[in-house]
Amino acid sequence: MVQVRADDPLAPAEGSGQSPRRRASAPLDLHEGISTPRPFGCERWPVNWWLMSQHGEAVRGRCKATNLCDYCAKLAAVENSELLALDAMQGAAPAVWLVLTTPMATLDMSLFYEAHRKLTRALARRFPGLEWARLLEFTTGYGPRSGGRRRPHWNVLLKGVPVDAIELVRDLVAKVWCPRVGGSIEAQYVGAVAEVGGLMRYIGLHFQKESQAPPAGFRGHRFTHSRGYLWTDTPSAREEAREALWLKRQLHKAAQLGLTGDDAEDWIDARLAAEGLPEWSLYVETRSKVEPNHGIAAVPAPLLEAARRWQDERDLLAGASEPARRANADSAEGPRAALF
Repeated sequence: MVQVRADDPLAPAEGSGQSPRRRASAPLDLHEGISTPRPFGCERWPVNWWLMSQHGEAVRGRCKATNLCDYCAKLAAVENSELLALDAMQGAAPAVWLVLTTPMATLDMSLFYEAHRKLTRALARRFPGLEWARLLEFTTGYGPRSGGRRRPHWNVLLKGVPVDAIELVRDLVAKVWCPRVGGSIEAQYVGAVAEVGGLMRYIGLHFQKESQAPPAGFRGHRFTHSRGYLWTDTPSAREEAREALWLKRQLHKAAQLGLTGDDAEDWIDARLAAEGLPEWSLYVETRSKVEPNHGIAAVPAPLLEAARRWQDERDLLAGASEPARRANADSAEGPRAALF
């Protein structure tokens, strides 16, 4: 049996909460099942930096370095999932998908560029309308025959390829892909996309779980696609995906207030009409010295305003008739006084 050093970048991922002999199964949801619970938020974001909206909201930012930050990788997986689902509903849905594997355990993806290029050209010659999207993941290294090594494989969605051409695609994979990567056709998969929306979300989330994320030291892209794969240009498509996720978060807030259906949508429309979409600006908190006599440091005004708005929302959730008024902010009475 191959012995793997603890510092080997291709060793099984640490912190996944799974034993090499037994992996617990759990239902997959937007965040559930993607990673082991860790401190909320991006750990690489400076502690004294805040994003402030014109509504008085104060939130932490994130670095968006998906290869360095587990939290940002998780949110990127959610966005990719929404992107693929919207594309399947608004554009031409993929009919065929395949999994390309290799026995080579390496972080150098340039070794596979030529194999990808040759396979794409072979498919495009037979299917002129071909468009593709690829998601990269690594095996966990927990398999009984893995030797503890983590190997890359790609989940590929194909547009412009009919379902009845699956055997032809499989033959091309065997002739073009396998000889160039040292793989066998038995280790590859070619199949039909049975349920468009569900499979798009499953691929976007399941295939970017933390346990199957690239090992430390990887510096490549995990999600790539051809120029014409999405229903519109990539920046516009990602903006629509972010807006769809924002709407889902608002529906969740409305549900916390006991609003459902048309009432929830009316509540969201009213907030949009009154406040508009949030616009964010960076606020850097200046470190102030603690007053010896008081024992506390000064609270930045934007954070104070954010705390007050949080108190208002808590009052609503608690069944208060209306939020506390701003006039009570500096008085010793009222619910906000308990904050400070």
